[in-house]
Amino acid sequence: MGIGDNFTAKNITLKVNGSSVYGKTKGGVILINWSCFANRYSTGEPDISDVPSLENKQPLTVIEEKISPVNGLNVVVLPNPSNTDFTLVVKTPDATRPVIIKVTDMNGRTMSAAQTSANSTIKVGDVKWSTGVYFADITQGNERRVVRLVKIK
Repeated sequence: MGIGDNFTAKNITLKVNGSSVYGKTKGGVILINWSCFANRYSTGEPDISDVPSLENKQPLTVIEEKISPVNGLNVVVLPNPSNTDFTLVVKTPDATRPVIIKVTDMNGRTMSAAQTSANSTIKVGDVKWSTGVYFADITQGNERRVVRLVKIK
């Protein structure tokens, strides 16, 4: 399923954990994607778990598969997995503070550490690194991202 792909579901089961559901509530009905509905789960009305399923009135569309920070530190790894090294593309709205990158193996051993400027591209890794999973910890001020790096033969 990709962005913009459509699919039709006859029944959708909705499970609620908390006090609100994504969508709008109007008159005891929860509207989801403006085409599905279920009874509200407040006092005096049936519990949402009493509703066996929701009937989808229109095809559903996947709008976005991945949510990334709108404002803040963003990191893209290319290629991943890799059999040589990894390229980290670091984007941030804060061009004044340096970005610190630390790569560790599964045991927490530091494999490499570097400091770079904001909005930069840096290569990490080595063909000598063993096959396995590594973690790149990217920090800028109070912002922090950890990305998984997969080393293959």
